[in-house]
Amino acid sequence: MLALENKHHGVIISQTIVISDEVEYQLDLTSKRLSKYPFTVKITALTLVGHTVIAVSHFDHLAAAQTAYEAYFTDLAQK
Repeated sequence: MLALENKHHGVIISQTIVISDEVEYQLDLTSKRLSKYPFTVKITALTLVGHTVIAVSHFDHLAAAQTAYEAYFTDLAQK
């Protein structure tokens, strides 16, 4: 993981959770190499009327970002 923290740039993982025919959520875990908080978890709602960013969280460690990503995923998957 340490090697990934220092070298990876861009999308680490992206998943879409389908709630119904009208609502989907997209979860993204991304990285920017030269940033104070290089890891970002973003949740976007995809609806019939458009896209809305629900939450954006920034982290300085990959492990913390992965934990938050998994928590968001688990919460949304249970809806």
